Amino acid sequence: KTLSFAGRLQLIRYVVSSIANFLSSAYILPKACFEAIEKLCNAFLWSGNPTDTHKAKVAWDDLCYPKEEGGLGLRRLRDSSRVYALSLIWRLFT
Repeated sequence: KTLSFAGRLQLIRYVVSSIANFLSSAYILPKACFEAIEKLCNAFLWSGNPTDTHKAKVAWDDLCYPKEEGGLGLRRLRDSSRVYALSLIWRLFT
């Protein structure tokens, strides 16, 4: 069966982001990795197929705004990666 838009959004928000956050907490991932993951998430969100290349209806940056500002409350993977990288640095020096 196919997921609804809300179901795909929840899957991206909780599962895909959690996996990327786990990897970011253990390793410093390259920027291209985050761009590829976000591209797949964007395609999956709009079409239900991560390999589909249809145009997105809204830019990914706009979806990452908080709900109060008109976005969907998704988090940028690069931003959370910076937090984990700084956490690793903090643990090295303390």
